[in-house]
Amino acid sequence: MDYETPDDLNKFLQKVVNNPFDNPRNTEAWKREVLKQDGHYHTKQILERGRADFNKGFNGLTPHDKVIIYCYYYMQMHIVSSFHVFTSSDSLLKEYILNPSKNIVFIDFGCGPLTSGVALAWYYRSLDKDKQLDFHYIGIDNSEAMIRKATEISQRQAWRGCTFNFLESYEDHDYILKLIATYLSSGKYQDYLIVLNYSYLFASSTLDVSNLAQLVEKILDTNKSHKICLFYQNPIPGFLNSKWDEFKSKSFFQKKLCPVVEQKAILSYRNTTGRVKEGEFTEIKLHFETLVSK
Repeated sequence: MDYETPDDLNKFLQKVVNNPFDNPRNTEAWKREVLKQDGHYHTKQILERGRADFNKGFNGLTPHDKVIIYCYYYMQMHIVSSFHVFTSSDSLLKEYILNPSKNIVFIDFGCGPLTSGVALAWYYRSLDKDKQLDFHYIGIDNSEAMIRKATEISQRQAWRGCTFNFLESYEDHDYILKLIATYLSSGKYQDYLIVLNYSYLFASSTLDVSNLAQLVEKILDTNKSHKICLFYQNPIPGFLNSKWDEFKSKSFFQKKLCPVVEQKAILSYRNTTGRVKEGEFTEIKLHFETLVSK
């Protein structure tokens, strides 16, 4: 399936992705590691195919520099793949977006620079181009530099109807449960869908699967009166999905979650970021699953 990101999204990507890459701080490290190298070096050596530690620098580059490079090569790709995941679960999301008495609490594990939040906004507008964005968003990422970028994006005028919290860890389970409860008890909407989103998180070499599973089970047990939806996506190669398989093996998983979608897909999108020829399409090989609480 081929995707064309809409004009307003392309303008957004130009401002928050391309411009910072094309007009970076004038440092020797940037000249040496970025300007004098090609995209293969950027993605393989600096970004480790997107799995780099964004709390650490690289040969004089700062974590902030690495986030700029990451966004340049991966943000649009992951926006498109997230949009595809959301559209593949239309029946789950649509009623909570179009029904004025319902809303979404979106918990984004490994949120990066707010990528899935941007994809969700795109999905909202694909259903109703005049729809006011008004979801509640909790973004969790262990990189301070990523959180800074996500916070910067969340402060744009288009997000004025949404509320945001950003956390650098999911280890404080009680605090996260309280945040969710605060959103659910606001009284503004009659019904909520709680979304647990995992966009490429399970490819992380440092992910603590047991701790994450404990939190998810607590969220499921604490919010039984609300529908809970879990979105998972990762590249197709099997070794990158081993931690997801470990997560699915937890005893609560089969008891409390019901699969809705499980697919492998090859997508492509017209790339407006990264060093590509004008109009070139980039391919995504994607494994994704959607589950709902029983």
